Amino acid sequence: MNLNDQKITGYATGIAGLPDKIENKAQWLKQQFDSRTDNEVKEKHNALIDALTALSLDTSVHSADVKVLRLNGDGQVEISTDGENFETISSSGHRILGPDGTALPQRGKLKFTGDAVLFDDAQANTTEIRALKGEKGDPGVVVDLDPGLFSMYVDAEGCLRLVWRDGNEQPPLRIENDQLIYTAQ
Repeated sequence: MNLNDQKITGYATGIAGLPDKIENKAQWLKQQFDSRTDNEVKEKHNALIDALTALSLDTSVHSADVKVLRLNGDGQVEISTDGENFETISSSGHRILGPDGTALPQRGKLKFTGDAVLFDDAQANTTEIRALKGEKGDPGVVVDLDPGLFSMYVDAEGCLRLVWRDGNEQPPLRIENDQLIYTAQ
């Protein structure tokens, strides 16, 4: 409903046009005043309240320069100053996706360690980070130490795996402060 439709631009019965002298017509005069307030003003007023309620003004944006707020598909807050063109609020950050597509929580800072190249893709609304591949390391080594033979490898998920012979004790390895520690016995 258009709010402008609720403007009162005139009355069906004009009070100003009533005769200056009213004699023995009190009931008629009362009807003239009542018809304006009971009918025309009341109808317009109630229609205006209905129109304002339909706009949900109690939950909408109240700003002279921001017309619309919304969440985009990445969960970022976007604003529009004209109701048609939107831009992401700069402080909403990136939605971090791992190589397998798993979403990580947004934090206030994003830290890179090691060499990486960053690409901005405005069309996809994406910043892509490509870690540079390092030099090939030494091949895996099988070591014969007490309590026996064991080997280590990195699986497809990037986890370090330890393998030892059935019947032998687990090798004395542990991770401490991001370091792999072997305790000689």
